[in-house]
Amino acid sequence: MTMTRRFPYGHKLAAALAGFSLCACAEEPAPQEQTPVDPEPGLYEVSVSNGFGGARSKSEKTVTTCLRESGRAAFAHMLAENYFLVSGACRPERLPREGNAVAGEIICAADPRLATGTNSFIYDGVVAADSVSLEARIKFDATMKEGASEISPVQMKLAMKTLEQLRSLIDAKRIGECR
Repeated sequence: MTMTRRFPYGHKLAAALAGFSLCACAEEPAPQEQTPVDPEPGLYEVSVSNGFGGARSKSEKTVTTCLRESGRAAFAHMLAENYFLVSGACRPERLPREGNAVAGEIICAADPRLATGTNSFIYDGVVAADSVSLEARIKFDATMKEGASEISPVQMKLAMKTLEQLRSLIDAKRIGECR
């Protein structure tokens, strides 16, 4: 019985494609290892979404903002601070930038009538010439005062642990020149 091959050059094609895919898929360095860039001045569309795990809500809020030359280096931090700096009892702490990776924390004192300690919004992300992408989470370090809430301390701790799983995403994309 004679075997006929449907694709007589199939093995050569497969080898060529495998070689091409190895060359074409060279991994980009991690953001912290990249040469730093600042976002270009211009008009940016900024969207914010929240979710647990991989599930995300539709953007809760989309706004446009004009990035000027003077704000380029701090743009990523300003995005986080504009969204999470919720009261005068909060203070931002910007971590040193590593390559195109940015990170920081916004620490907020608890309402002294209800709790002691602080709660923090911890964020990190990546800066590119035409975009910024940040992810943030909350960390509860405050302790509720006895009798400060009708919710039991056990229920409050469970609720806080659940909320610590929530992730907020802030994405800013350059869409053109400022008007």
